[in-house]
Amino acid sequence: MKLRAILFLITMLSMNTLTWGQGVQDRHWAEEMKDVSTNFYDVQAAFNEHWEGKEITKGQGYKQYKRWEYFWEQRLFPSGDRVAPDHVYKEIQKSQKSAVQLGSGVWTYFGNTSIPTNGGGAGRINMVRTDPNNPNTYFACAPGGGLWRSTNAGVSWGLLNTDDLSSIGVSDVAVDYTDSDIIYMGTGDGDAGDTYALGVLKSVDGGVTWNTTGLSWTVQQTRRVGRLLMHPSANLTLIAATNVGMQKTTDGGTSWTQTLSGNFKDVEYNPSNPQIVYCVGNTDEFYRSTDGGDSWTQITSGLPTSGVSRMALSVTAANANYTYMLVGGSDQGFGGFYHSSDAGLNWTLMVNSPNMLGWNTDGSGTGGQAWYDLAIAADPLDADVVYIGGVNVWKTSDAGANWDCVGHWYGAGGTPYVHADIHGMHFVPGTSTLLVGCDGGVFRSTDGGNSFQDLSANLEIAQMYRLGTAQTNVNKVITGWQDNGTNFKNGSNWSRVIGGDGFESAIDYTNENIQYGALYYGQIFRSTGGGFNTILNSGGADENQNGAWLTPYILSPNDPNTIYVGKSGVYKSTDSGSNWTTIAELGGGDCNALAVAPSNEDYIYASKSGTLYRSTDGATFTQLTGLSGNYITYIAIDPLDET
Repeated sequence: MKLRAILFLITMLSMNTLTWGQGVQDRHWAEEMKDVSTNFYDVQAAFNEHWEGKEITKGQGYKQYKRWEYFWEQRLFPSGDRVAPDHVYKEIQKSQKSAVQLGSGVWTYFGNTSIPTNGGGAGRINMVRTDPNNPNTYFACAPGGGLWRSTNAGVSWGLLNTDDLSSIGVSDVAVDYTDSDIIYMGTGDGDAGDTYALGVLKSVDGGVTWNTTGLSWTVQQTRRVGRLLMHPSANLTLIAATNVGMQKTTDGGTSWTQTLSGNFKDVEYNPSNPQIVYCVGNTDEFYRSTDGGDSWTQITSGLPTSGVSRMALSVTAANANYTYMLVGGSDQGFGGFYHSSDAGLNWTLMVNSPNMLGWNTDGSGTGGQAWYDLAIAADPLDADVVYIGGVNVWKTSDAGANWDCVGHWYGAGGTPYVHADIHGMHFVPGTSTLLVGCDGGVFRSTDGGNSFQDLSANLEIAQMYRLGTAQTNVNKVITGWQDNGTNFKNGSNWSRVIGGDGFESAIDYTNENIQYGALYYGQIFRSTGGGFNTILNSGGADENQNGAWLTPYILSPNDPNTIYVGKSGVYKSTDSGSNWTTIAELGGGDCNALAVAPSNEDYIYASKSGTLYRSTDGATFTQLTGLSGNYITYIAIDPLDET
């Protein structure tokens, strides 16, 4: 058995099952998911128990979990413990060589270079900020793609020098109002925890170079920065809300002091008196400081004392006594909107329905994903105008008594389109221009939410699962993106051809007009030039039969009309997906990799986690032995040797 002829691209760690530990039910599964010290199998069990017997509905965080599960199940210790988040970075540093240096090829950026048409998005943004010295300079904080800057109000973007950091996630940014070259960056992914923080970094040359400050962490500590705020009249003083407490510096970041312990997400200065500061976190606790954040007092008057998953704050320069709070409930849906008219001392519940953190324009339905997206911004020119964001964007013009959905994930009922999952909102100072950071990039409204513009062109932040290329036309490429669908590049133009999350993609190598894309769990679509239609509709590969989150499928290397797909078993179509037959059912889970030998199509390889199966007759499969049990992520077969 010449296994050396087969190239297995695998991770270095194997997987075993583990009994669900004690204490998992103490926290929502989403919090366990973001805590890298929590065993993978504990999180998985908590998630499965939460969803047992329930209908899977949109806007509940289900997809976010499945992405996380897909990522981590390939990278586990046998016990289910997760590897250090900086493991890969350290290995790269050991080699002291980049991928380009190791080979002779030269890599150039290929795309995306524009916003995909048909409701597409560029990628995820945690927060958008402006330069206090130039309202046309915007900063976009990508949770996995670095810090971006536009000097022309979002017409175009350029990446600041963040690619060589050991964590390229950014949660927030603060620009010195006395010198725009001085920039402080709150690192990591404060919402989803997809990347972890290095602490707060500082640049004194406009983002060309970055240095650590006194708030310096390693990625392995799995810490997060939720919000970074500069004192409005003392530029050397900053406050950071983090998952290891409220942190404060008075010397431009040289040294930091923890002023309050706990897990915090948001902080605001009172607009007229910076001695008054407010902060909230992942609990039902609201704190107020009267000495600039050196000490804190918990305020409870009028606020909920239980059933809270997360809070977010906003203030307005139009009335310094007005403070607003958005609350996520224990089910991660809308827990309430609260208003204080006395600078945070007492609070009034304005509304606790409809469910403005849900999926629908009328607020119908229950639940949500407050752990993942929760945003609020009060208009600096009109104290009664507030916007909030969950899946969609909502607005009130009367301090929270009445609300309208003004931005919807696909533009239902004529509501302006704003890509789903709102992570950050920011007003251009001194104006009512609203900037929104979401899972599709950066959006802006200049007319009170009556319309929104997508400003995400040339934000190079797409998170791609797979891609397929035309055989003879390098400018035709189809790719599957996290959050932002399946996108087709034709020349310099990009278009979204399938919504949802995009996965395995392919182009017929004899006819570039025939293309394939897929949704989660292996629902495969085909286009012959007139739109994409589902093709998994019969046989063992029925579209209603789920496969893995990223289900593998391939076109035969000898006949593009023949397609193979791996779900619980291996299935085959000889008419481009119109009809399917079962080749073999394989016990135990779903396939995660699949390959067919170009030299002999009877040889088919399929894997499930760390187990590899082979067929030598195109009909029956045998489990191969002698492998390490490591998780197999991809299979490639020598084109001249199928064995």
